[in-house]
Amino acid sequence: MFENIISVIKKFRLILIGGILVSLIVSIFAFNLINQSSEQAKVDDLVEQVQQKNQVISETSSNRDNDSMVYVDIKGSVKNEGVYQLKNGQRVKDVVDKAGGFKEEADKTSVNLSQKLSDEMLIYVASKDENRSLIPSNMVQNSDSSEQSKGDSVNINTASLEELQKISGIGQKRAQDIITYREEHSGFKTIDDLKNISGIGEKTLDKIKAEVSID
Repeated sequence: MFENIISVIKKFRLILIGGILVSLIVSIFAFNLINQSSEQAKVDDLVEQVQQKNQVISETSSNRDNDSMVYVDIKGSVKNEGVYQLKNGQRVKDVVDKAGGFKEEADKTSVNLSQKLSDEMLIYVASKDENRSLIPSNMVQNSDSSEQSKGDSVNINTASLEELQKISGIGQKRAQDIITYREEHSGFKTIDDLKNISGIGEKTLDKIKAEVSID
């Protein structure tokens, strides 16, 4: 009988040891899974942080470009002459407004209000009775420059084949395409109609816009 009791104790001990080993193996396996999940979470969190930082850097860079400032000197027939600080990309109209607007005697045609501002730009607003030919060369009105540029441009509604080829990047074939298009459509209604010509896209049009007219 005593031997039976000892045998039972031995079996129970083996079962107990086996249970402990199984529990230990399960615990180790679970611990590894938890660690792997934790490490993956850390990696995911790090990736998200990097992406957020890159986005902030990109937005900051974009805002810095848009918010860069220019200094513009405006003189002549405006209420408050002086040097003004404006954002890059603003127009002549904005600096005129900042200078208090035109005086009553101002010749509003002497400036191009839609022109974009550039750093160190000098804008001179002439008066109606002012002889523009007597204005110093460093104060030449923007609208005069615009008119001169327009006079040098190629009229795509009337230009010959040879004249059209004076436009940057326009060869004989494309010049002929322009002539064919204007004949078939009774002329160009806007300069943007040039995009209907094969080979002239948005980028090309931006490059040649200053060289062409339709008047």
